[in-house]
Amino acid sequence: MKTPLKPSLDDEIYEVEERLARRRAELPRVARATGRSAMHKLASPAGLAAAAALGFLVGGGFGGNKNHHVKPVVERRKQKERTKGIAMGSLAMSAVIALIKAQFGSPLGMAQAVLGKIQARRKPPAMPSSLRGARATSPSGDRRSVAG
Repeated sequence: MKTPLKPSLDDEIYEVEERLARRRAELPRVARATGRSAMHKLASPAGLAAAAALGFLVGGGFGGNKNHHVKPVVERRKQKERTKGIAMGSLAMSAVIALIKAQFGSPLGMAQAVLGKIQARRKPPAMPSSLRGARATSPSGDRRSVAG
């Protein structure tokens, strides 16, 4: 039932859809205006000066050592040896991963196999079926109580 004080649901939906359509039509204009104002601020003399100062500071500014990019020969040799070691390590890891995939299908399969073996070792040995109902005897064979 529609009353003058309470609009129907259809009227409310219509108003919301109309508001959305207006905002959707307005969006490209707002985006262009925002882009223009940002470009004006960045291209202003103050914006350019700030960008130049920031670049200068990030680049090192008035650094004391002018030859900081030239490393001593000994340090370069050490770096080369470390790089060679890292390369060999990555090749070894690739080979290990390939072996794991060939053997277990995936690293997850290997992890499950290892966990299965660990759990099998933790289980107590199964008691033979012939002894399950019998009384426990001591190692000497008499029928005294055995702790456990």
